Amino acid sequence: MLFLIGFEESTAKKVSALLSVYLISYELLNTKICDIIRDKPNVDTYRKIECGKIVLMHGISKENLSQVIHKIRNISGKDIIFATTTSTSLNWTVKSLIDELEKEDAFFHRNK
Repeated sequence: MLFLIGFEESTAKKVSALLSVYLISYELLNTKICDIIRDKPNVDTYRKIECGKIVLMHGISKENLSQVIHKIRNISGKDIIFATTTSTSLNWTVKSLIDELEKEDAFFHRNK
């Protein structure tokens, strides 16, 4: 399962033409990742979360990770944070996950 966070709707549609994705809308900001995976809530209108583009991958095999990353980068460019779920991150809210991933990304860019 692939989750797109912070993507423009038009870009998300291009990605979803190639891969099965779930677009996380602003209304889900305070929802736990595990609840989204379990319930797949239906949001009537997509409202983009104002953050960097994030692709959260859940249950994707190691063999398929690079293919997924390559396909998404071909559509959306390189400024994307890619992450896989962990037992810890599954219990975070979308907002907490975004905050943590953006901190980690900033740290890695500063320390290249």
